[in-house]
Amino acid sequence: MSSDSISLLGGTTALLLLAVFTLVNICVLVLRKDVIGRDHFVTPTVLPVVGALACAFFVTPFTGRDTTQYVIAGWLLSGGVVLWGLTWIANRAVKGKKTYLRDPEQYLGGDETVN
Repeated sequence: MSSDSISLLGGTTALLLLAVFTLVNICVLVLRKDVIGRDHFVTPTVLPVVGALACAFFVTPFTGRDTTQYVIAGWLLSGGVVLWGLTWIANRAVKGKKTYLRDPEQYLGGDETVN
C-alpha cells in the first residue's frame, strides 16, 4: 500500500469522524430539551454550538480537503447502507417480524424473545 493510499484513508477517517462529531453536537442540543428527574451534568449551550459549527466547517471542501476523500467516504457510506439493507432483509426473512426493539426491558432480564 502506498503512502498516498494511507494518506487518503486517514483523511477519509478524519472526514467521517468530523461528520459524526457534528451530529453528536447537534444531538446534545436536541437532547437538552428532555426533562430528567435527577441531577446531571449540563454543558453550557455555547460549547455544542461551537463544536457543531467547527466540525461542520472542517467537513466542507473549503478547508482544502482532497476530493478523493469525499468519494471514498461516499463509497463507504453506500456500502454501509447496502449491508444494513441486507441485514434488514435477512432479519425479516428469518424472524418474520419487524426488526426494531419493542421493549428494551425484556433484554435486561435475559429473556430474548420478541413479543
